[in-house]
Parts: sequence; C-alpha cells; structure tokens
Amino acid sequence: MKPIKFIVFFILCSAIVFAQQNKIYYSLTLEYTKGEILKKDMFLIESPEQDYKNQPGEGYSLILKSFKEEELFSMKFNFPLKKINDAPIDWFDKEGQQIIVPTVTEKELDRASIALSVPYFKNGKTIEIYDKSNKLKLSIDVSEFSTCNFNKICDLKESHELCPEDCPFAEKIKLSLWQRIIKFINNIFK
Repeated sequence: MKPIKFIVFFILCSAIVFAQQNKIYYSLTLEYTKGEILKKDMFLIESPEQDYKNQPGEGYSLILKSFKEEELFSMKFNFPLKKINDAPIDWFDKEGQQIIVPTVTEKELDRASIALSVPYFKNGKTIEIYDKSNKLKLSIDVSEFSTCNFNKICDLKESHELCPEDCPFAEKIKLSLWQRIIKFINNIFK
C-alpha cells in the first residue's frame, strides 16, 4: 500500500510544480493587409513563461491597458513582410545545378499575419496596436477575459478571491454552472 501512496503523492507534486511553472497569456493573431491591421483570433492559453527580451528596436507597438487606463504591458513587434525572391527555373541546368547567381533581392509583401503571446492581467481592458509612427491602428476589447474591472461593484464574474478591490467581503453570489467552473479554473491558476 505504501508504494501506491508514494506514486500518488509524486504525481500530485509533479502536477503542482508543472502548474506553477505555466502562466496565462492572451493568444492574439493579427492580420496585416496593405497597411491595415485586423484581429483574426484571440483566446487565453496556458504556457510556460515567455521571454520578451528580444524585441525589435523599432516596429509596431502593442500596449495592454487596464480599466483605469494604466499601462500593464507593452512590447514591440514586426509583421513578417520581407520575402527573398525565389529563383526562377531557368537559373538551373538539367541536373539541378544553379548556373546563374544573381544578387539576392527581397520583396515586400502586402499581406502577413503574426501570432503574439501577451501576459494575462485580471484587470486588462484593451490591447492597442500602434504603427511605426505611433498612430493607433487597432483597439481590441479584452474585458470579456477580465476577472476584475475596478468599478467598485461586485459583478457576476468577480469574487472576493479574484477581485477583493470590488468584492471586499466574501459575498455569496449565485453563479451558474459555467461561472463556477470558470471561477474554479481561475482559482487554480492564481
């Protein structure tokens, strides 16, 4: 009986360590078409902690803002718009050996998409995308994912555990089955 208890204990400890190493992120896919930017997809994911040290010096800016318009997170990124031209077939002989070696040229694409991971904040309200000249190109409402909007009202998806700022006392709020499941999952990953 002791080996079974040890195995169960080991599995539980491993699960706890694994869960603590992962963080929650907004997974955001943006589409670029001739200078216009659109949100293609967005959802929450659980992932190992991301490293944001290697950002381009220049490029598009992403800013995540709170309900109080505070900047919670920012990053720089670029759309993959450069493409090296493919070599035409007449540059090669019958055996596939390249016989013409021109200078390499890059072509600017007019369409591209990029997937970004943005750290989740319980009070996130909007993600704003700015172009290289700091002009606002897109504003995305992320409040549907928020668990605390700091409006001093204990709303349905808020609780004392998730949002003590709006729910200072542990109030009993009647939640639907799905709201209880979401609340349970959120409490696990706090």
